[in-house]
Amino acid sequence: MNFNFVTYKATGNIIGVAYYPEFFDMSVFMKDRNLRRRLKDTAIENKCDSVMVLAKTVEAPFLRTVVFEPNAGEDGAFSTMCGNGVRAVAVYAHEYLKYRAWPLNLRTESGVLAIEKTGNRSYRVRMGSVVSNTGSLHRYVNTLYFPGYSTLTDVPIPANLLRKVNTLPFGPAGPLCSVGFSTAEAHTNHADGEPHMVIELEESVRSMEELKKITQRCGPFICGNQDIFPFGINVNFVVTRKDKTDSFLICTFERNLGDTEKSVTQACGTGATFAGAEQMRKLKLSKVVAECLGGKLKIEEQGGALYMSGSAVRV
Repeated sequence: MNFNFVTYKATGNIIGVAYYPEFFDMSVFMKDRNLRRRLKDTAIENKCDSVMVLAKTVEAPFLRTVVFEPNAGEDGAFSTMCGNGVRAVAVYAHEYLKYRAWPLNLRTESGVLAIEKTGNRSYRVRMGSVVSNTGSLHRYVNTLYFPGYSTLTDVPIPANLLRKVNTLPFGPAGPLCSVGFSTAEAHTNHADGEPHMVIELEESVRSMEELKKITQRCGPFICGNQDIFPFGINVNFVVTRKDKTDSFLICTFERNLGDTEKSVTQACGTGATFAGAEQMRKLKLSKVVAECLGGKLKIEEQGGALYMSGSAVRV
């Protein structure tokens, strides 16, 4: 089965788009080790961080995508969503599929996303709403480690993790975290999304380089604690500055990306969206800018929905 493979750069990340021009059952690809290994080899050859597997669906006008992580394990792995990746898909649809009827409706594992083209290289994605209730998170989080909480917003960091991170310069609220995901599904009780933990640090962490070192040090054992997070968790460390509350620093350790060097990603669209929603909630804002290692992403709320804006360009 042949696919067209093109690489893009989105907020510092190299994203491959693998398009299957025939009607294609994604579940077949996800189970077929030969297909996965073939795509893994192509992705590694092109130095990709992630790959968006793209195909037509019988539900016109939708395209369907799943996120394939070529650097994880022998056969690769799958993530639920990739915010930078869906922008790369939008560029591919514009350049190769001659898509012009914006917004592009893209079916993902976290619902149908509407993607607008806002400039020559810029795109705005309707990411939906944030889900932090334990019922929706039960697949990703062992809620026994968060006793008494029905929603994982501003909850204490579990003791077995806190013992390893208790020297971190926590933000004003202390050693708390929020856990959840963004989803475009209307019925959030049955929704899925890419799971994230957000930990806020104090303003004494002044540079992205310092934030990156913290993420490299603390991300692996938080993400890898399978007692709490059976499928791993994306760990986001954020810093809010009192004199510049409309933007925040963020560095993310992503699950499924392979070694520590790759896992500290240049930017994470779903992480910036979840962390941005937390910032807007706490500071009563409707728009913030996430400053990532690889560039900036704008997160805003309109009409009860979250939107993420950023660039993507063919490599």
